[in-house]
Amino acid sequence: MKPLLKYSLWSAGVAIALVVAAIIYITTTFDPNNFKTHIIQLVKEKQQRTLKLDDDIRLVLFPQAGIEINKASLSEFQQDRQFMYIENARISLALLPLLSKKIIIDEIYLKGLKINLIQFKNGKTNIDDLLNLIRSDDKQSSPDFEIGSLNIQESQLSFFNEKTDGHYLLSKLNCSTSRITNNSPIKINYSSVIDSTKPKLKFVAQITSTLTFDLLKNSIQIAETTLHATGTAFEAGNLEIFAKGKAHANFEKQKFSTNDLTVTVSGEYNKNGFNAKLDMPELNLTQNTFMADRTTLTTRINGPPGKIDTHLTMLDLFGNFQFFKGSTLQMKLDWESPGQVMKLTLDSPVICSPVQQLFSLPKLKIAANVAGNLIPEKSINARLNGKMQADGLHQVLQANFKGDIQHSQFKTAFAINGFQNPAIRFAMEIDQLDANLYLPRDTAGKSTTTTEKTFDLSAMKNLKLDGKVRIGSLGIANTQLSQVRLDIQAANGQLNIIPLPANSNNIPIN
Repeated sequence: MKPLLKYSLWSAGVAIALVVAAIIYITTTFDPNNFKTHIIQLVKEKQQRTLKLDDDIRLVLFPQAGIEINKASLSEFQQDRQFMYIENARISLALLPLLSKKIIIDEIYLKGLKINLIQFKNGKTNIDDLLNLIRSDDKQSSPDFEIGSLNIQESQLSFFNEKTDGHYLLSKLNCSTSRITNNSPIKINYSSVIDSTKPKLKFVAQITSTLTFDLLKNSIQIAETTLHATGTAFEAGNLEIFAKGKAHANFEKQKFSTNDLTVTVSGEYNKNGFNAKLDMPELNLTQNTFMADRTTLTTRINGPPGKIDTHLTMLDLFGNFQFFKGSTLQMKLDWESPGQVMKLTLDSPVICSPVQQLFSLPKLKIAANVAGNLIPEKSINARLNGKMQADGLHQVLQANFKGDIQHSQFKTAFAINGFQNPAIRFAMEIDQLDANLYLPRDTAGKSTTTTEKTFDLSAMKNLKLDGKVRIGSLGIANTQLSQVRLDIQAANGQLNIIPLPANSNNIPIN
């Protein structure tokens, strides 16, 4: 047994010595720069791109065997314009696996990498030729590979969309990973500055994640992912975003899912502080169909208008990007301002067609309460039932409701055509109305005998209004009117309220 162990150790030592000696011989006698011209010519012939190697290619032995390149660039396809530049690149090989004729990349190190991506107006990109090369290699590649780590430092990636004239930039990009191999968890640490012109935003982002990919099943499993970003977007400032969740994608079956997704956002907009939180326990997307059992969004705005809290819940969301619906859309709104409090609840199924820009609430229930010192009887309650539909493509909003407001039964229907310069048509019927409750106290006793009133509304000169109001019993000042009819019209900054013949009982109101 001892001689066997002795000869085994001796054989292993000789093998290691021979490998080390071979590596030393190669690094001291082999000069890869002799092949620079051939490599440049090969890239030019095969890829029709110009490769520049401004510095020598170096073979290194310690701490790991590998190759190092400095100041290299690659041109655009069939052009001299620079597509990619790298300040320093190093690929290291693990030594011990070489004894068993296995090549394992110990580390890929990239510093000062700059890539410029472009999507042209015809939809093509400046990397289509490289993607086709990767796809052809993938057909013959094996999932048996291993990279000890990937380390990217001080790099940037830019993307320009010619069709939208939008420019997007990832700068100060740093990314490090643990061991990369098929069907094994990979830990990732990422940070960068994100700039965009359309939409206008700038963020500093940090991401930590653990993912597992399976090349045989063409799938990715993402777990323990967190995102933290700070910056500005649109006109909002002091933004802070936290996100965490899990995801799974199977590209062969076109299945995608997220689990335990939570996103929180806080910041300032127009002197108002705000925060929002999105909770989505589960979302499943199969090909073009998605479904989610429950999605919740809570928001708070705090500023000069007061404090506004909203709680939005969507249940049983199902459909695709052309058409989807939810069994229930629930919204609760609380608004507190100096001397006034409003509470609003909304409940309805929801139907939406993003392509046709249609949005419908077919069975809408609304309950509202407004309270405050300036409110009639210090409180107003309303309950409404009806439906609402918006057509963004044709800029039309239609709705009809019936219910009660402060002991008055009513029903109404209205339509709005054009959102920038709206033309509004409406009709309203009210069984009884005590107008004194809604008039200022010092004018409640004054008579209103004018048959036609005209008000200057030059600030609303683009408003077009055509409406009819019918009131069964109207109390105003000290008069009780029955079967009141009003035609209300507005155009060119003028509002006309035209009373039609009504019966006056001249009954004093106590």
